[in-house]
Amino acid sequence: MFKTLFAAALALLYLYCLVFDVFLNNYFTKIPAPLLIGVPLIILFFDRSMKDFLLGRETLVFIIACFTYYFIGQNEFKAFTVNIIVFVMCAAYFNFFVGRSRKRFNFSVFVFYSLLTVSTLVMFADHHDTDTINALRSKLIGADINQSPSGISTVIFTFGYQLAALLGFCFVYATIKSKNYALPVIVFLAGLIAVYYGMQRSVFIAYSISTVIFCVVYFRKKAVPVLVGAIVLSLLFFFMVLKPGSGTGNNILAKNIENTSNGENRSDLVVEDLKIYSRYPFGLIFYGRQWKDVTVDNPVFSGGLTSHNAYLMFFTYLGPIASLLLLGLIYYPVIKIFKNSVERIRASNFAILTALCFSLLTISINSLFHNAWLVNANGPTVFLYLGILYYNKMLPRVTDKPVEHLVGMPSLQ
Repeated sequence: MFKTLFAAALALLYLYCLVFDVFLNNYFTKIPAPLLIGVPLIILFFDRSMKDFLLGRETLVFIIACFTYYFIGQNEFKAFTVNIIVFVMCAAYFNFFVGRSRKRFNFSVFVFYSLLTVSTLVMFADHHDTDTINALRSKLIGADINQSPSGISTVIFTFGYQLAALLGFCFVYATIKSKNYALPVIVFLAGLIAVYYGMQRSVFIAYSISTVIFCVVYFRKKAVPVLVGAIVLSLLFFFMVLKPGSGTGNNILAKNIENTSNGENRSDLVVEDLKIYSRYPFGLIFYGRQWKDVTVDNPVFSGGLTSHNAYLMFFTYLGPIASLLLLGLIYYPVIKIFKNSVERIRASNFAILTALCFSLLTISINSLFHNAWLVNANGPTVFLYLGILYYNKMLPRVTDKPVEHLVGMPSLQ
């Protein structure tokens, strides 16, 4: 019993650091958290049946992409090192700790989304008592808080990735597993509330696109009335519940008004980035230039601002050939898994895999509006990416029995 609880505690602590992007902070000042916690976890509770590193190909591709983008393109050895440590440790976590255990996998997924849920609840609490919750947030993250209201993160946009991963999973899983439409409707509306008070415009777009894709695939001929009903329900919920009760506080509308008054326009950033690319069509690395070199006289990118589009920045640095090749190598395996899960979307025993795929889709769409993504080792994105690959590589080989689902707190044994 003690061994099981100790393993659970270490796994929980490791996933906490991964989900909330804890690397070095006030608590971990010398040794990075992923190494300090992850290495003992794997050594002490190593799955002895796992002798091969099944995620080696994907890890190698990630290292090449990260090396090309950060080390060669931006001369950022520190960023390159941090990203490699985060990604490799997560791959080792799945490959050697989770190993052949479905229960450990389900436990990991359960903890992952539980942590995201807690972070969302912290965001709601932050609206009611900012000073107290900010002090709590600072202790939970081990660093100074820069933006509020938010969840367990120092800035609002980081919380957006957490929320995107959570919403992308919950609605899909609830719809597939529920025997009626009551639970999916409640989950859907709860997601809208979180987006509204979390001030996440990009998550709203990502969640909407992901939901539409899921409904089209899942409901098929009934998709049109279902989507029309969802839109009507959302508008009624917004005008009758959210907007009247929001006042002038912190919400997505207030944030949009503030950003507009400050002259922020993401489309302008993208357009200017494309202009820069047109001058360096083979990619900045082939001209020996960095972002700061080509934007020094551009007022749109003053203060080190970027286009706030992770994929476009990758494309701008590496050019069309290298970037598309690497993106293809990175995402082809999960796209193939996504396609297979969609073909079995009504199969209850594949609900976790399907929900994880839509969770990754949602968080990946969110990266169209920000800088963090898989190659910069965003914690939730890395977990989802490697978790899906692990599921596809390992679990089907273990047994042909239906996949165990997340009910309560799964055992580690």
